[in-house]
Amino acid sequence: MDVPPTDGTWPGRRGKTVVLALALYLVLAVALWWNVWSANPTQMTSCGCGDAARTLWFFEWPAYALTHGHAMVWSNWLNHPVGINLLNDASVLGVTLPMAPLTLALGPVLAMNLALTAAPVASALAMCVLCQRFVSRSTIAVLVGLAFGFSPFLIDPVAVGQLNLAFLAGPPLIALLLEDILRTRRLRPVVAGVLLAGVVALQFFVSVEILLITALCATAVVVPLALVMRGADRSVRRHVCVALGTAAGASVALLAVPLWLYAAGRAHLTGPIWSGAQIWLLGTTPGSLVSSIGSSFEMSIQHTFGSHRGHLLPSSSYLGVSVVIIALGGLLLRRRDGVVQLLGAVGLASALAAMTPLDQPWAPWRLLRHLPMLDNVVESRFIVVTLLCALLIAGRTIDGLWSAALLRWRRAPRWSRGLAGALAIVAMLLPNVLVLAPVLPLSANPVATPLWFRTVGTTLRPTQVLLVYPDPASGRQASQAWQATTGMHWKQAGVGGPAGSAARGGPAVAALAAAGTPLGPAPVLAGATSVAAMRSALRSWGVTMIVVPNQHHLGVNAAGRPTGWAVAYFTAITASRPTHEADAWVWRLQRPLPPPSSQLTARVTPCTSPAPGTVDEVLACMWR
Repeated sequence: MDVPPTDGTWPGRRGKTVVLALALYLVLAVALWWNVWSANPTQMTSCGCGDAARTLWFFEWPAYALTHGHAMVWSNWLNHPVGINLLNDASVLGVTLPMAPLTLALGPVLAMNLALTAAPVASALAMCVLCQRFVSRSTIAVLVGLAFGFSPFLIDPVAVGQLNLAFLAGPPLIALLLEDILRTRRLRPVVAGVLLAGVVALQFFVSVEILLITALCATAVVVPLALVMRGADRSVRRHVCVALGTAAGASVALLAVPLWLYAAGRAHLTGPIWSGAQIWLLGTTPGSLVSSIGSSFEMSIQHTFGSHRGHLLPSSSYLGVSVVIIALGGLLLRRRDGVVQLLGAVGLASALAAMTPLDQPWAPWRLLRHLPMLDNVVESRFIVVTLLCALLIAGRTIDGLWSAALLRWRRAPRWSRGLAGALAIVAMLLPNVLVLAPVLPLSANPVATPLWFRTVGTTLRPTQVLLVYPDPASGRQASQAWQATTGMHWKQAGVGGPAGSAARGGPAVAALAAAGTPLGPAPVLAGATSVAAMRSALRSWGVTMIVVPNQHHLGVNAAGRPTGWAVAYFTAITASRPTHEADAWVWRLQRPLPPPSSQLTARVTPCTSPAPGTVDEVLACMWR
C-alpha cells in the first residue's frame, strides 16, 4: 500500500498543479452555467420553480434570520404555524450561512448561482487532491478530479438546483484524511483528527444523507484495517488511535446540539422523512452504470417537476463503459496492490448497496433500510462512493501502465508513449463528454416573480399568512422563490419538501397538491377533501389571504392548473368573491368565513369545463 514512485518532479509541483486544476475546473463550471453568466446572474438561474425555488428560499432565510434575530434552524415563514426544521430538509446551511453577507448584498439568485457554479469546482478539486496520494502524475490527478466533479452524478443535481447533492467535496476530503491517518501519517494525529471532524461537521450541514453513506463506507474500511493494525508498530497504533479518538470527540462536540435539533428540535420530523414514500425503490440497476438513459421514473419527474428544460439529463448512476472496464481491469492487473484491493472492495460493496431491492433477498440495503436515519437514504446515492473508488482505481491503473510503458519502451518515440497515455485518459473522460454534451450549457430561465408579490406583497408584514396558488406541496414550489426574492415580507401556509408531503399534511394538503399539479383530472370538492375540511384547514393554518396570480407569465414548471379554475376552486371554498389587484386575484379572509354554499361548490366543474374561460367569465358563471 505504498505510494507509487514519483518521477522526481511531481512532489514539488503539487501546489502549481492544484492552482492549474482550480483554473481549469472554474472555466468549465462557468461554461456549464454560461446561459446564466452571459445573461443576468441576479435574475437568471435554472428556474424559479421546483427544487431550485426551495434552494433560493434556503439562501434567503439565513440572511433574513441573521438581520432580524430569528432562529437559524427553524422557521414558520413556511408551513405556518408549525414551521419547518431546516436540518430535516435540504437547507445546505454549511453553504448558505457563510454566503449570507453576499445574499444580503446581491440577492439569493446570484448567491445560488455562485454556489451551483462552485459546487463541481470544489468537488473536483477535492478529488484531485485525494488522487495525488495514489498516482505519480499530475495530469492523471487533475483529470480524475475532472471526471468526478463533472460526472452526471453531480451535474444532474446542479441542473435542477439540488445543492445538497451537487456539493460533494466532503466524501473525497473524508477519504483523504482517513488515508493520512491510516496510511501515510503525514499530519500530526490531533491535527488530522480535528480536520476530519471539521469536514464531517461541514458535510452534516450540507447533506446528512451523503454523510451517512460516507460514514457507512468509511466504517467498512476503518474496522478491518484497525484489526490488521493490532500487530503493527506501537507508534503506528498510537497515531491512529489518537487521530480517530480526536476526530470522534471533536465531532461529538461540534454536532451534539445540531443532532439533537435534527432529531428532537422544534418541528422535527419523526420516522422516515419522506413519510409514506418508498424511497428504497429508488435504487439503480447494473445496466444504468453503463447506460446513460435514465429510468422512466426519473424522466417523468424531470419533465413534470424539474427545473431543467433542456435535453433530458443522463442517469445520475452512469459511470461509463470505459471507466468500468478500466476499473475492473485494474482490479485484475493490480490485484496485489493493497490500495486497489481496498478501493475495489468498497466500490463493489457500495455498488451493490445502490441496486434496487424491490424486496429481493439478495439486496444488501434491504437489511439496513429500516434502521433509524438510514430509512431516509436513497440507495442509488451510494453510487457516489462507487464513482469515487472506480475513478481512483482507473487513475492508479493508468498511472501504473504509463510507468511500465516508459520503462519498457525507452527507445520508442516520446510522442508515441505520450499518445498511449493520453488515449487511456481520454477513454476515462469520454463517457462524461458523450452523455453531457447534449445538455450543455445547462438551460437557464428568469425567476419570474408575479407583479402582485413585487408590489403589494412587499408592503405586507409577517403577521399576514398567505396561501398562494399553486401551493408548494404540489411540487411547483415557485411561491417559495417569490417569498425569498421579495424579502420575506409574509408568511406562507404551505411548504414543499418532506414537511409538505401529503402523508404528513393530511387531506387538505393532498387536495392542494392535486389542485396545483396539472396532471390528471381536476380534484373535486367532495368526500375527504370537502369544502368543510378545506375551510377548517384555512382556520388552523391561520391563513389571512389567498392569492392566485395570473399564470400566463409563469414558466411551464411554475404554473398550476388554469387561473380560471383556481379562482373558481377558492371561490367555492371561501364562499366569497376575490378582488383583482396587480394582476392577481386575492381573498382577504374574514373571521368567521361566510357560510359555505353548496351551489358554488356544484358550479366549479360546469363553470370550468371543458376548459375555463377568462377569470371574469368564470366568476360570472359562479355567481349567476
